[in-house]
Amino acid sequence: MIYRAETGGRALIAQIRAELPITPLPPEATFLRWLSSLEALLWGEVVREKKTAALTVSGGRCSLSSLSVGAGEGSVLSADLTAVYQNGEELRRASFEDLLLFSPESPLWTKSGEKEIAVGGVEDGAVLDCVYLVRPAVRTGGEEEDAPVALPEEFIELAASKLRGEACRLAGEDALCAKWFSDYNAKLESFAAWCDRRRGGA
Repeated sequence: MIYRAETGGRALIAQIRAELPITPLPPEATFLRWLSSLEALLWGEVVREKKTAALTVSGGRCSLSSLSVGAGEGSVLSADLTAVYQNGEELRRASFEDLLLFSPESPLWTKSGEKEIAVGGVEDGAVLDCVYLVRPAVRTGGEEEDAPVALPEEFIELAASKLRGEACRLAGEDALCAKWFSDYNAKLESFAAWCDRRRGGA
C-alpha cells in the first residue's frame, strides 16, 4: 500500500515556493519532477515494499500490462521485478543471451521490454509468481499534481527539505542548499530506520 500523506503534491510545492527566499524560483513543473523522482527513489531504495502477482506464460513471455495495481501505485514494469517462482522454486535471472543458450534445460527469466519478461525452460500455460517492488504513480501533471505525497505525513518534511535543497542548488545559493540537504539527509536516516522497524529489521 502506498503511503499517502494528508498533504498533496501541489499544496507542498506551493508552500515551498511561497517561503523560499531565492530568485529565480524554479517553475512548478520542475518541483513536480523533483517530487516524482524523490518518491520513486524512496520507494525503490528505502521502502522496498514487495507484492506478488501471478502471470501466465504465453509464447515464452509474460506480459505485465494486465496487472492491476492499488490506489496511488504506478504500473508494474519489468525493472520492478525482484524474483520469479514456479511452484515455489525460484527461476534464475539471466541475460537474454543466457536464455537462448541454456533454455529449455534450465528455468530462466529475463526482462524483455518495459512491460514484459521472457522465460525459458517453462511450458506455455504455466503460472509464475512474480515478486515486484511497489512504487508510486509517476507525477506527469494534471490529477497527479494534486495526489497526496507518497510518504507518511510525519515524514512530509523529508520531501520538503529535498525540494528546498534542489531549488537552492539550482539558484546557486550554496549555503542554503547545504542546509536543506543536510536536513534532508538527517530525515532520510530517520525514515530508513522507521521503514526497517516496520519490516522487522530492527
